[in-house]
Amino acid sequence: MKKRVICAALASFLLLTGCAGPASSVVEMTEAPTEAATEAETEAATEAEVPELPGYTLLWNDEFNGDALDETIWNYEPHEPGWTNEELQEYTTSTDNVFLRDGNLVIKAIKSEKDGKDYYTSGKVTAQNKKDFTYGKVTARAKVPAGQGLWPAIWMMPKDEGYYGQ
Repeated sequence: MKKRVICAALASFLLLTGCAGPASSVVEMTEAPTEAATEAETEAATEAEVPELPGYTLLWNDEFNGDALDETIWNYEPHEPGWTNEELQEYTTSTDNVFLRDGNLVIKAIKSEKDGKDYYTSGKVTAQNKKDFTYGKVTARAKVPAGQGLWPAIWMMPKDEGYYGQ
């Protein structure tokens, strides 16, 4: 009994100290960039090449060198605002939101107005049911914007949606 009380007290202490914030809880907010990346920024982002990794065999890649997203290996995933996580944006299939430029996939959030209110569109692409593998190493390069309310993400999701509850 005494061991349980000590373990419970220790666990509570660890939980509470883990919840404590840093000494300074000031969060610096930044404005979302309003201008497109400069050509120099875009060029710097395209310099990377497909890495050769000893002991691994390349199974799948896309260097985004075409004129449009290759729909034989990618899916557009359109959704209405709020479909999950109460997100504000509508995911579209519009080439204003998802396009290729200089060997990069660009997913662009756009702020507009609808019914007198701010309205946001963006894009979402997946490789679901197009490519899956059990083991291996995944390498990706991404340049993501900073800004309040932005949540750029690259997710590795299982093929079966039952594993993550979508």
